[in-house]
Amino acid sequence: MRFKALTAIMSLLAASTLALSVLAAPALAQSVPAAPANLAGAAGDAQVELSWDDPSDTSITGYDYRVGTTSGGTTTWSPDWGGISGSDDSTTSYTVTGLTNDTEYTFEVRAVNANGNGTAASVTATPIAAPVAPTGLWGEPATGQMTLRWDDPGDASLTGYEYRVGTTSGGTTTWSPDWTSISDSDATT
Repeated sequence: MRFKALTAIMSLLAASTLALSVLAAPALAQSVPAAPANLAGAAGDAQVELSWDDPSDTSITGYDYRVGTTSGGTTTWSPDWGGISGSDDSTTSYTVTGLTNDTEYTFEVRAVNANGNGTAASVTATPIAAPVAPTGLWGEPATGQMTLRWDDPGDASLTGYEYRVGTTSGGTTTWSPDWTSISDSDATT
C-alpha cells in the first residue's frame, strides 16, 4: 500500500508544472553620512566660523547645524536643527552670526543624505568683540624709522598689536607688508 501511495505522489508531481519565483537579493542598505571630522570653531565679533574636513562623500545632499547655550547643566538649542542654505557634499564651512559676545556656545553640525541625518560633531566657542582701534596715535619720525605711540585703551583682553606701513600715490595707498605683529606686545604695550 505504501508503494502505491508513493507512486501516485510521484506521478502527480511529474504531471504538475512547478513554478519557481526568483527573489531579488535585497539591495545593500546605504548608510547615513559619518560625523563631520575635525569640526573647529573660530570665534569672531558676534560670530563663529565653523569648519570641518571634506569627507569626500558624494551621497551628502546638505548639512544641518544647531547652536546651544548651557545653563545649570541643561543645553538649550536654538534653532533645534536648521539646514545650512546652499550646502552640499563639497561644503566645509559655515559662519553662524548674530551671537552674543562673551557667551560660550556649543555648535553641532551633521551631514544629511537620502538615507537620513548623520551623526553630529560638536565644538564650543565664545565670540569676542573686536578690539577698538588705538586712540591718540601719533608718530615720532627719525632717520629710517618711525616710533609710534598711542593711548592705553584699558583693555586687559588685548593679546598684542599689529602695524602696517603704506605709501600713497595718485590717491591709492599700497600697504607693504600688509600687517606685521609687534613682537612681545600685549595689553600693557
